[in-house]
Amino acid sequence: MHAAIEQRTALANADAIHPSRREGRQRAVARWGATLRQLVLSTALVTAVVLALCSVVRLNVSPSVPAWLYRTVDEPVARGVLAVAYVPPAAARLARERGYLAKGFCPGGGQPVLKRVGAVLGDLVDLGPDGVAVNGTRLPDSAPAVSDPGGGQLHHAPWGHTVVAPGEVWLKGAQ
Repeated sequence: MHAAIEQRTALANADAIHPSRREGRQRAVARWGATLRQLVLSTALVTAVVLALCSVVRLNVSPSVPAWLYRTVDEPVARGVLAVAYVPPAAARLARERGYLAKGFCPGGGQPVLKRVGAVLGDLVDLGPDGVAVNGTRLPDSAPAVSDPGGGQLHHAPWGHTVVAPGEVWLKGAQ
């Protein structure tokens, strides 16, 4: 009987030293699962960081302002600051057709634009063939173009005087 106990102990020790193929596969699957979990978590973290940055940082590659990263902030609108804006849908469709705007998620299918604020609530805007004046001061290089570089006719707002109403701003080229 003593020999039988020694033999069982020897077999148990052999199993401990040489695990079965099944146990080896289980350990391999556990290691693979841990690696996959780390990959998924790190991918999720990178995605979250990129999405967070996209909500506060914009990359401009258009010629309207120097190509660079621009940080968006929640501040009151003021004359001279850069603003991200959606082009009205009808104008965005025309701009897309003529190649001014790339495809985007804004109404009308275009991308948001980055422009300088030219006039704010209460400002008097004078629009004429020689340019735009805000509160009597002519904005440089503000004379409206008659056509685009491709020869397409450009339309403008009606000539005259207007006061910027609540909820409106006038945007101008960002240069």
